[in-house]
Amino acid sequence: MEVDQVKETGSGSLAWSLDHLPNEILLKIFSSFNFWELIFYTKISPRWNKLCFYLVRDRVALELQPEMLVPPQVWTQSRCYRNVRFENALLPDFDSSCLQPLAEHVQRLKLTFLVADDGPLVEFLRPFVKLESLELKMGKMHPRKSRPRFLKACSGILPALRQLTIRCCYMKLMGLLAEVAPRLVSLDLELLIRLLPLFFECQFNVLDSLTLRLNMTGSNGKTITDTFPKEKLVQFLSQMKHVRKFAIFVEFFHPAFDVASALTAIDELTLGGNFWVLPIKTIFKCLEQLPQLRTLNIAVDSFHWLELEKPLPHVTTLNITGSVRIHLPTLARTFPNLRSLAVILRDISTAAELNFALSAWENSMEELSMQISLEFVQKLIVLFSTLRKIRKIIFDFEDDYMDDIAFLSAIGGQDTLQELHIRRVRGSAWRDTVPELFDRWTSSCAVFVNGMRVGRS
Repeated sequence: MEVDQVKETGSGSLAWSLDHLPNEILLKIFSSFNFWELIFYTKISPRWNKLCFYLVRDRVALELQPEMLVPPQVWTQSRCYRNVRFENALLPDFDSSCLQPLAEHVQRLKLTFLVADDGPLVEFLRPFVKLESLELKMGKMHPRKSRPRFLKACSGILPALRQLTIRCCYMKLMGLLAEVAPRLVSLDLELLIRLLPLFFECQFNVLDSLTLRLNMTGSNGKTITDTFPKEKLVQFLSQMKHVRKFAIFVEFFHPAFDVASALTAIDELTLGGNFWVLPIKTIFKCLEQLPQLRTLNIAVDSFHWLELEKPLPHVTTLNITGSVRIHLPTLARTFPNLRSLAVILRDISTAAELNFALSAWENSMEELSMQISLEFVQKLIVLFSTLRKIRKIIFDFEDDYMDDIAFLSAIGGQDTLQELHIRRVRGSAWRDTVPELFDRWTSSCAVFVNGMRVGRS
C-alpha cells in the first residue's frame, strides 16, 4: 500500500508525529478502532483517509449512480472498492470499458433494475473479472440479442464467480447460469417450472449451497401437477454430491418439498412457503429420509400446529419463522437434542408447557432465541435457569414497554451464560434498575438491550 509517510513543518524541518510511523505500525494502531471511529479518522488527513479506508473496505459499499458511467471516471482513482451496489429503474447503454478502473477490484456486486436489456447487462458484467459474488434482481428483461448470440456473449464471463443470486425468471439468464455453474459454490435461484429443463443442462461441479425459489405457475392450461417434473428434479439433485445446504421455497404445492430427499448428505435444510390449510405432517415427509440433517430452518405460514410423524433426534439446530403454530412440549419431544433454537411463541399459555420443554433440553441447549411476551418471561424467568449448558439467550419482546430489567437477575447465577440479549423493548424506565440487576448478578455474562451493551455505569 503506497502512501506518503513524510511530513514537514511549515519551515521545511522535519517534526515528529504519528505520520512518521510506517504504514504497518499505523495499521496496527487503527485496527483497534471500531468501524465508526475509523470513519471519523478518515477526515484527519489524506494519508489517514487511505489507511482507515483500507481497514473498512470490506464493510462499505459504493452506491453507483447512472452519471458515474459517463467518462471520465475521476471518482475511481482514489478508492479500490470491493463492494458495489447499483440500483436504478433502467440499465443505461454505456461503454463498458469505462468501468474497468473500478471493476478490476470489485469482489461483491449487487444489481437491482426494474428493466434491463440483455445485451447491456452482459456488457456491464464483463469487466468484473475478479467478482466472487453477484446478486441480480430485475423486474423485466428486454431481448436485444437472439439466444445463440446471448450465449456466445456470455462465454468466458465472470471467471472468478463463486456465489450467484438471481431474482428474475427469464430464459436467457439460464444461459448465464450455465456459463458460471461449474465454478459456483453457492446458488440462490428464482425459477419458473417451465425453465427447469434448462436448469438440468447446467453442470455444477463444486456447489455446496443451493436455494430454489420455485414459481409453480402452470402453463398452457395444464395443472401444477402436470408441469412439475418431480422425478427429473430428484434425479438431477441426486447427482449433486457436494451440496451440504439446501433450501426450497414454494407456494401451496407441498410435493415440491419431497425433492429434498434426493440430497441425503445435506446437513442443513430450509423449507419455506404458504400452506395455510394443509396439515404440517403432510408437508414435511422428506425429513425422515435425511439422516445427516443437523440444522432445520422452517419458514412456513400455516394455521396448523408443527407436528411431525417421528422424532428427529439428530437435528441439533432449529429455526422457525412464519406463522406456523408451536406447542413447546411437542417440539421438545420431536427435537429432544437441540443445541440451538430460534422460535416465535404465540400460543404458549402455561408455565407447565415452558417447564416441560426447558427440562427436556436441560443438558443440550446452548443458544435460545424466543419471540415471546415480556409479561410471560417476567413471571417465569426462573425456569430458564434449568438450562445447564446455555451460553446465549435472546428475548424478543415485540415492542413491549419494559420498566424493570432487574428481574433478569434470576438467571444471573449461571456460569455458562455469556450473552443475554433483550430486543424490541420500548421506554427508558428500565435504565434506572440496571444497578440493581448487576448488584444481584453473579455471572460474567454481557447484557444487551436493543443492541446496546448495558453495565453498572
